[in-house]
Amino acid sequence: MRYSRNDRVADLLRKETAKIITEQLRDPRVGIITVTEVDLSPDLKNAKIYVNIHGDKQTIKDSMIGLGKATGFIQSKVAESIVLKKMPKFRFVYDDTLDYHDKIERLLNSINSEKSEEEWQKNS
Repeated sequence: MRYSRNDRVADLLRKETAKIITEQLRDPRVGIITVTEVDLSPDLKNAKIYVNIHGDKQTIKDSMIGLGKATGFIQSKVAESIVLKKMPKFRFVYDDTLDYHDKIERLLNSINSEKSEEEWQKNS
């Protein structure tokens, strides 16, 4: 199956944005960030850039503020490395998918440990 142009551009934007954030962004508010996905509008004018931020709620809040302030810088640096007729307007969005995944995993582990304890008590 072939990727659409939209998918190829989104993937390229994801890689370049992640590279700029990790290598060139010097804002002390911005913590450890993973760019998880880029959702481009069909006309390629707007890009939602989903990021996961490692840390507590305050770190997440500070990092999102830092990213918001650095959006123009990040967008211009990405524009220097990717040739597009017009660079999409970036908007950073916190991606809580990994947090949700961790929560589900903890719940499943809790259930499994309770089951194991019950089975152990039955066999004793």
